[in-house]
Amino acid sequence: MGGIKYSGENLRQIKFLLGGIGAGNISLEGRGSLTDWEIFNRPHKGNKLFANFVSLHFNLKGKDYVKIIDRKPFPPFEGSHGFENIRMEGYPHFSEAEFTDFFPFAIIDFFERNFPLKISLTAYTPFIPLDFENSSLPIAIFKYKFKNITGRKIDFKISFSMMNPVGTDGTEKLNSPLNKCFGKNINEYFEKENLKGIYFYSRKYNKEDIRYGNITLATDSQKVFYKLKWEEGEWWKNWRVFWEEFFEGNFKNKDIEETPDGKTSVASLGIKETIYPDEEKEINFYLSWYFPNRINYWGLDKECKGKILKNWYSKKFSNSKEVIEYFIKNEKYLFEKSKNFSERFFSSSLPEDFISGVSSQFHTLRSNTFFITDDGNFYGFEGCSENSGCCPLNCTHVLNYEQLIAFFFPEFEKRMRKVDYLYNTDENGYMAFRTNIPLGIKRWKSLPAADGQCGTILKVYREWKISGDKEFLKEIYNSVKKSMEFVWKEWDKDKDGLMEGRQHTTYDIELYGPNPFTSFIYLASLKAMMEISEFMGDMEFSERCKEIFEKGRKNIMNLWNGKYFIQKCNISPTPPYQFCEGCLSSQLLGQFLSDILNLGNLIEEKYINKTLSSILKFNFLDDFSKHKNYMRIYAINEEKGLVLCSWPYGN
Repeated sequence: MGGIKYSGENLRQIKFLLGGIGAGNISLEGRGSLTDWEIFNRPHKGNKLFANFVSLHFNLKGKDYVKIIDRKPFPPFEGSHGFENIRMEGYPHFSEAEFTDFFPFAIIDFFERNFPLKISLTAYTPFIPLDFENSSLPIAIFKYKFKNITGRKIDFKISFSMMNPVGTDGTEKLNSPLNKCFGKNINEYFEKENLKGIYFYSRKYNKEDIRYGNITLATDSQKVFYKLKWEEGEWWKNWRVFWEEFFEGNFKNKDIEETPDGKTSVASLGIKETIYPDEEKEINFYLSWYFPNRINYWGLDKECKGKILKNWYSKKFSNSKEVIEYFIKNEKYLFEKSKNFSERFFSSSLPEDFISGVSSQFHTLRSNTFFITDDGNFYGFEGCSENSGCCPLNCTHVLNYEQLIAFFFPEFEKRMRKVDYLYNTDENGYMAFRTNIPLGIKRWKSLPAADGQCGTILKVYREWKISGDKEFLKEIYNSVKKSMEFVWKEWDKDKDGLMEGRQHTTYDIELYGPNPFTSFIYLASLKAMMEISEFMGDMEFSERCKEIFEKGRKNIMNLWNGKYFIQKCNISPTPPYQFCEGCLSSQLLGQFLSDILNLGNLIEEKYINKTLSSILKFNFLDDFSKHKNYMRIYAINEEKGLVLCSWPYGN
């Protein structure tokens, strides 16, 4: 496989998301451990699972070899009671590792001097462009590969251990088996066809509760031994007994029993294998989850807050075991299609840094930024905070910047557009720029977003062009038309092709007066609307849009200062946060969108090129240590990057 490689210090901040789109995720760290268990329908950064590790043991020529299959932890090694002991951090680890990003595959090679086995891990969740159902599975696959580089056969044991976390709603820390959310937790061994594994669940919550769910850890290996409930006792008896039994290769089990209230338990799934000189063997672990009930915890309006939503995958599966069974039956297709995408993507001749940057965006799609409800509708926050989605939902102006979904999973975007126009747009053409769910209870009310309303027309054009779906366009056309007419009532009352008046924007501020940022998006939307209306046989409206567009492309040159386009604020005294004479980095966003949609230049190309040159000249900093920033920090010290705006000529 190809991909981009990282090692040493560069492993520190790698978190490779495993999990389907809208299905939650677990992060594979650069060194091979798991963190950020975000499978419970919300983000939870830094959420490590107690007793979650993969252990290895074998004896060769009378010498015991024992490892946690991770690279050794990074400093700082600090804490009131010593370094953390959550994932067997105090046991021997591999000295070094090399991580390869081959999205959706993460490959980690582990290194240790004079170690008899060569070991690597390939972890992935299927990701197949245009196939959103098979890219939305709540599963992570771990393929451990072993090669015997000695002249002797080796009998080895490997075990995947984890605490049963069922009962959390994603707000509790999972670094201990003691928490009031736990109770009646059960770890149950099962065998089905070629699968053997442990089914984690709880009897504490009913099927409609947001804390209801289950997890399955399984393998297709046959020589399995398991421990369903770690021992309890003082002074780390649980860890000690685990290691004693693991070394023996014979876990001891009692009858299945529920944990008492406030407690859960740890289980381990072990595998025994023999590997001969120069032989390679692969051991697979499959980890799936099923937490079907999602709560609207963000609540744009009180009428919607607290309502229960069902996850999309709950329509296809009734528990996590079924997810693994489905994967096994379709593994060849899921693996080959995912690999085909990786090979095509990473074979690009574009610079590696660029490929790495684009690849990282796939993970956003897998994060709790997005989710899919059981009616097939696709929703997204603007991003994720530590333990919640940030800024709900389907924000129209934020989605102006996002293009991945439309070209990889266009069905999602079509469904979002239907929500935009069939639920969020009123008879007057006003479009709510955030979505309230469940749909139909209450439309969110706020200032209309000038950039978002026009940008959504461009997105309609995009979805229509990509899909060729005439019925989709017919279904929403009248509402799209009204939303354009609203622009003329609200922001371009004189129909001169420029945005004026009070314009709420993606900066969470209002711009006043004509400016390039909103006006170029508006011009692009007019051009798109001309074609949409003509296709719909509405020639009168198409001509009306064309007339205003021609005025606008001429009038926008009144904002040209010889280097770039400026804002002419028409309010006195000037309100806060107007950029006026400044060089705004996103002033040509409308032209960018026009280029993507093959709508062509909105103005003469020489002005586009000159503006881009000015943005690069005035706004790109090669040393942020000299930059003064008291707001959100996304660049620091000697890093390089683009500032939002500069004022090269003062004012």
